[in-house]
Amino acid sequence: MNLQEEVFNALATLNLPVVKYLNEYDGNYPIIVFREISNVPDVHADNQEFSSRVMYQISIGTDDDNYFSIEKSVVHVMCNLGFMRVDSQDIFDGTYWRVIRFSIVEVNDFE
Repeated sequence: MNLQEEVFNALATLNLPVVKYLNEYDGNYPIIVFREISNVPDVHADNQEFSSRVMYQISIGTDDDNYFSIEKSVVHVMCNLGFMRVDSQDIFDGTYWRVIRFSIVEVNDFE
């Protein structure tokens, strides 16, 4: 299983709509939007890449600015996958968004 599948499957356990891109969804809020925003080499040796630092952005969209329990569940799920919360911020564009970024070092299985 790849990391994107793991993230999606873990977030899906929260029983909310989960999409990779917001334009894939036209339903009601709350919603969870996830995407990989960075995947860069982390450790090299002998001309090989041994690990990558991967960053995911998880956005929780609500229509009433009440995302606190969802955020707690998202952080719990992502940390159980081995991610570390990097930062978070609030955005309002007609929808209230809690945007959280997570980072993980993934050991590469390149053969």
